[in-house]
Amino acid sequence: MTMDTSDDPIHSGRLLAARISARLETIAKGCIARPRFTFSGQPELRTLILRATQGYGKSVVLAQNWLAFRAAGNNAAWVSLRDGCGTEGALAEAICSQLLDAAPRENRAVPADLAELVSTLWEEFGAERPAKVICIDDIEHAPALLHALETFALESPPNVRFAIAGDTRRGFARLGLESGVREVYARDLAFTLDDAEAFLKVHPVPNVTAQQMIAETQGWPALCHIMCRTELPVRPAANWPETVTFLHEEIERRLSRQQLEFVENAAMIDPISAESYNYAYKSTNAAALIEEIDLDHLLFRPAESGPTLFSLHPVLRDYLQHRFLARSAERKSYVLKRAAFWHWRRREFQRAVNLALRAGDHRWALGLSEDIMLDLALRQGEIEALREWLGRFPTRELRKHPIICLSYAWTMYFSQQADKAERLLGYLPAPRTPSGAHPDRGWLQLVRAIGAATHDELQLSERLCNDWIRNFGDDNSVGKGAALTCLAFMLASEYRFDELKQILVMAHSVNSAARQRYAFGWLYAAEIQAALARGDMRATLQLIDTARNDSDVQVTRTSFSSKMLIALELEVLFEQRRLDIAEHSVAGLLDFVANYGVTDVFYGVSRVIATWHRANGNLKGAAALLERVRALAAERALPRLGVLIELELAELALFSGARDIEHLLPRDSGEVLSGPHARPMRAQISLLRAMEAIPKGQHSLARRNAEAAAKIARSIGAGRLEVRALMCEAAAHAAAGALTPARRKAVNAFELIKQLGSYRTGLDTRDLLLALTPASADAFVTFDFDGIARPRPRTEQPSLPPELTTLSVRQISVLRLARDGLSNKRIADQLLVSEDTVKWHMRKIFADLKARNRVQAISEAERRNLI
Repeated sequence: MTMDTSDDPIHSGRLLAARISARLETIAKGCIARPRFTFSGQPELRTLILRATQGYGKSVVLAQNWLAFRAAGNNAAWVSLRDGCGTEGALAEAICSQLLDAAPRENRAVPADLAELVSTLWEEFGAERPAKVICIDDIEHAPALLHALETFALESPPNVRFAIAGDTRRGFARLGLESGVREVYARDLAFTLDDAEAFLKVHPVPNVTAQQMIAETQGWPALCHIMCRTELPVRPAANWPETVTFLHEEIERRLSRQQLEFVENAAMIDPISAESYNYAYKSTNAAALIEEIDLDHLLFRPAESGPTLFSLHPVLRDYLQHRFLARSAERKSYVLKRAAFWHWRRREFQRAVNLALRAGDHRWALGLSEDIMLDLALRQGEIEALREWLGRFPTRELRKHPIICLSYAWTMYFSQQADKAERLLGYLPAPRTPSGAHPDRGWLQLVRAIGAATHDELQLSERLCNDWIRNFGDDNSVGKGAALTCLAFMLASEYRFDELKQILVMAHSVNSAARQRYAFGWLYAAEIQAALARGDMRATLQLIDTARNDSDVQVTRTSFSSKMLIALELEVLFEQRRLDIAEHSVAGLLDFVANYGVTDVFYGVSRVIATWHRANGNLKGAAALLERVRALAAERALPRLGVLIELELAELALFSGARDIEHLLPRDSGEVLSGPHARPMRAQISLLRAMEAIPKGQHSLARRNAEAAAKIARSIGAGRLEVRALMCEAAAHAAAGALTPARRKAVNAFELIKQLGSYRTGLDTRDLLLALTPASADAFVTFDFDGIARPRPRTEQPSLPPELTTLSVRQISVLRLARDGLSNKRIADQLLVSEDTVKWHMRKIFADLKARNRVQAISEAERRNLI
């Protein structure tokens, strides 16, 4: 006999719970865990409100929370307001039947509304029972219930948790003021880089990295999922068929006809303000529609470039632009020009240029005045946009407009096309005799002075910049800031670090007064370049992160600044063995530095990628890259770049087995090897000659050359160069059978590597020396180069760089070993010195750190980030 359970409320409740569990397990299947959105990960959280448009994983978060509560043996309720719970009674009954499914209910009436449900919850659970969770999804489908839902959440027992989700900004204003309540928006729900990496482990995609996924989708989870299953993930996200379907079904269909037309129009001139939209489209209701669409669909987000500007997600923007062009392609140019003119009148020239470029109209350049040129070229650094825009201008028109010629020449210098820049400057009339009405502010002379620096004429540029400051600096603060910034970068290139500190102070103050934002990016670049030259990787990373978070640098507004920081960061990531780069990313980065990078940046990126190829066994790829760069250096008449690349080719030849490289080295009498900038190059030449001598058995010659290189490196503060010279000295001693001095040099190099964080330098130099003479292994056998160079995770907040100190590398090594608990004798054994030497170093350490004993010295050194 079969028992009829159709009227059994307990059995019905269990069936309902099983159906919901199966549904939510399906929603959560294949999704990554994100503890920052769970109650278990945030025990103090009582209410979680998720607000974002479709595809940001709101339902997934609710499902994961519900499943976690059920797995812990707690009751949980889940309701979607899209499924028909359109009244308070229906909603109260749905929640009650799930939370009380295991309780006897013979004499209990079903709550008629949410107020009665609150009473039931207090009666059944009180405030001390185990926590319960109520998940309410799709709240946008029942706007009439939002006020009652808010009251329900406020009045329920404190052990009842709420997770509420929808693509609306409406409701829950009072609840948001309570403690234990967190509102989460699309910017929070978007995948981070760590999320993307975890997601790709579950859904791997060939040749797609987490960085590429974030760059293409901006972390929109639905698009990340689409990227994992589309047939052409390398195409732009807006062109994936699955994206078109998703945006059509989940975004477009939710909009009214008026709203859809508005967002299509807005996409064409994104970012928008109500005023710019009204002007471009001759309308009057933009403010109301922006507010309405933001409230009901959360499609607009504040633009980073201005407090009154709103922007669309880039993929959605591209999709809507396609719809606009399909609807009214003939209006494209007209609309873009009106929007550009609106920005132009407000002196927002950067946005005006970008819109004019999209409109394909070069005639806007006729409106360039001196002030506009300053804003675009100097203050905002729109090198790429100006190059593309002014490049469309007919040459005959250029000659008629001196300020356009000057602007274009500026961009050509920074695009490594000095010959074209000189031709453009040749069209200009000679500087006029200044008068009170028309003072000569020295723009032509300034462009020539800074252009010389980009063209490897550092000594000439330094003289011209100083002359310019003396002649025009008092009357032209913007130009003075540019000249000082140029000097700062050159001083970093020439390892003149003490002079650099003084110039940086002056440049920062002048550029701040002149509001010259673009210069701040170059000032950071100068500091980063100096840190790289010293080999201080910790300071380099800290500077890069500070630059990215500095609003003055305009990383998010000017792609030039952003790409420049990426190029500079490449070297430090490689040094710390954290470089993960795909072939197509390599090509894109090389293309940028070839078009816009000054010699130091171009060389740095080229050297890193060539060494990366070499480390991966691709010697042909490394040689081919270096030869291409050398050809470009010759074509563009960049002699310093040419010499630097010749030195890299000579080293690659040694690594490949060549034993005679003298013919590959630049001649000592060459002009480029004179002047302050030549010192590191001369040290590299000495180092290469030392390496060449080792396999020939010319050990004394090798030592002398290595010692000369080390002496130059120490005198200019070139840490990585000193590491290589010390290791070369160690190899030369070991090849001659003198193991004691070999190991002393090796330990000095090893300690310097640990202090600088230049791990890749140590590994690559060791591998090169082993290839030259296996005997060098005896010098390095006791040192775990591989161990100190294992990849380290990058923290969100990098440690501060060490403070200035007079302590030597050896003394910091003594401190580090003392911190590890070693006695003076063991420290002496570790560093291959006498115990008296260690005691002498300790006395110097105590004096410098003003400490009386080891404990105080170690504490002070840690406070200063010295160890």
